[in-house]
Amino acid sequence: MRSLNKMFSIVIFSASLVAVPLVSASPSQQVNQTPLQEIVDSLELTEDQKNEISSFIDKYQESRPVIDVEKVIELKKEQLRLITQTKLDEPKLESIIDMIQGKQKQLLMDEMRLKNNIYNVLTEGQKTKFKSSLKSLIFESN
Repeated sequence: MRSLNKMFSIVIFSASLVAVPLVSASPSQQVNQTPLQEIVDSLELTEDQKNEISSFIDKYQESRPVIDVEKVIELKKEQLRLITQTKLDEPKLESIIDMIQGKQKQLLMDEMRLKNNIYNVLTEGQKTKFKSSLKSLIFESN
């Protein structure tokens, strides 16, 4: 069950890296920036780059599934039911893990596509800074 909780944490952390809006508000308007927002804001983007990145973000946000809180709660209850049985229902456990991993995989793939799209509109200097910032973020969070 610890691995299920860890997977949920990873999904939530991944989602927090790319929360909305990334480049739509000025820095003084943004109160709680995500790490990716901070990185993008530090790149001194041109207006064309901002518009293109904003387009990527809009597409990303439109494709993101809405988190069904009721389903998450029900899944947590199911975990508790599995834990408290005298005999663990292995097939049910596997199906829960497979479902979580499938959702986690899709979220991570979408996030990586977004970051790749952002990376590919940057100048060489911006790419270097973006890569360095992401590297720092990844190693700081572990």
